[in-house]
Amino acid sequence: MAKVETAPDRLPRFVDFPGYGSGRPTGRGYHGTFIGYLIAGSPGAMLATVGIFLPAFLFVLASSPLIPRMRRSRWVSGFLDGVNVASLGLMAAVTWQLGRSALIDGVTTIVALISALLIVNFKFNSAWLVLGGGVVEFAMRLLWPV
Repeated sequence: MAKVETAPDRLPRFVDFPGYGSGRPTGRGYHGTFIGYLIAGSPGAMLATVGIFLPAFLFVLASSPLIPRMRRSRWVSGFLDGVNVASLGLMAAVTWQLGRSALIDGVTTIVALISALLIVNFKFNSAWLVLGGGVVEFAMRLLWPV
């Protein structure tokens, strides 16, 4: 496996990456993937990604049988309810921030409203909505180039 010292040309990319990643709506876990790539190429990136995300999945898997038992405790049940509400609040705040930066004109607002209606009323698959949004944007750029 290559060491960072043997590849000094990679250091500037390593130093710049947090600056690039800070402007994206992604978790900091991707920094580890990038560092794994710098150290050992694609296998390093895959191993780093698994090392970042696998513990959370294992924790959920290990704790899921305990949840019904914990729910029987009044104190723990209240704590879990608080965690759920805080998580919903966090998701709402992130949705608000992303919406403010993504809904930049009438077209994006209409696409968002139609997508929300399709999801809420018809349980539409969100993958098709993402594809449809891309098609609308592509058509808009063809019809009205910026």
